Amino acid sequence: ANAQLDTAVKKFGTASMRFDHTGDYLTLPVESFVSLGGGDFTIECWVYHDTTPVGNGQGYFQLSNGYLNSQVRGPAAGAEGNNGKWTMFAGTTQYTHASLVPNINTWYHVAMVRNSGTTKLYIDGTEILSASDNTDYTDVYFVIGGWYATGYLMSGYIDEFRMTRKARYTSNFTAPTSAFPNI
Repeated sequence: ANAQLDTAVKKFGTASMRFDHTGDYLTLPVESFVSLGGGDFTIECWVYHDTTPVGNGQGYFQLSNGYLNSQVRGPAAGAEGNNGKWTMFAGTTQYTHASLVPNINTWYHVAMVRNSGTTKLYIDGTEILSASDNTDYTDVYFVIGGWYATGYLMSGYIDEFRMTRKARYTSNFTAPTSAFPNI
């Protein structure tokens, strides 16, 4: 659709990726995606909602067996569709925070980390969800700016997206204060 760089709203640098909840999402090429397997990983980014996610679920990222094919799989993170609460999928199981909902017009650092069979979701460096997760992630379809189906796309901005094959955070931490280095 019309996902684009936006220079007006950004966390670091000169631009962020703008998503308008209407057909906008990014995909990583299947041919070059190396599955996460059973090891440790960190998937992190900064997110900024410009509309409330309550009743309007918004995914930040999802690994699945197809692009937005209505499969409930992970790893995935976002704001839950019914109530807007922070949510993650570890394997095929959904975990939702009991009460926390992201505010609009606020940058949040979101980090989903698997370390030695436990997957955690950190918001601004604070652990809010944790689950046992020994899933062998063999899927290769990765979406940024959505999850599940086109009705659950991001409405806002994502900046500083990074995925690594190690557990960068193993306990509460201070969210990054500058852009990730280019490597």
